Amino acid sequence: MTGYPPAVITWSAVHGELVQSRVLMKDGQLSIANAQKKDSGLYKCEATNILGYDSAFTQLNVVELPRFTVSPPVKLEVGKNQNITVSCKATGDPKPTVTWARKIDELPVGRSRVDVDGTLQIWNPKEEDSGIYTCTAASTAVFKAFSAMKLTVKGEIFPTSHDLFYCQCTFLILHLELVCLLKSLCTC
Repeated sequence: MTGYPPAVITWSAVHGELVQSRVLMKDGQLSIANAQKKDSGLYKCEATNILGYDSAFTQLNVVELPRFTVSPPVKLEVGKNQNITVSCKATGDPKPTVTWARKIDELPVGRSRVDVDGTLQIWNPKEEDSGIYTCTAASTAVFKAFSAMKLTVKGEIFPTSHDLFYCQCTFLILHLELVCLLKSLCTC
């Protein structure tokens, strides 16, 4: 800022106080280090010299960028006999919307769904459903976070004797209804 005689520039928060440990005022500019949501608000700039006084206001809106709290696995291999459920959750302010997309192609039509909580479900997966799936958390059109997963759908996957033993032991020891990923061969 220029003027003659030189003006003294000061900044203030209209409602509340500036956190001095994170604030730097130099050459008429206000810098806030590690800006936080609570720094949002109306700020006033005042310029004074021996000839007078002037002021201006500006509104600062600090957003919290979308950040994943639950990310999909990088790789997921399933058999055609396994329904797929993959979680993807994010936080931010404004609250992000979580969506899923498939690289090159659309999500399986009539056999998939994305819940409002960001969970991707695919029923009766087919080998052609294999590919790269991307979870996107978007707070606005500008602020986005991405997490990709490579899905591989193979032919029928059968449990090994260890998987069957685990299924049976879990049922016998815990005495509860067990939902196995390999439902068709598990006698739980």
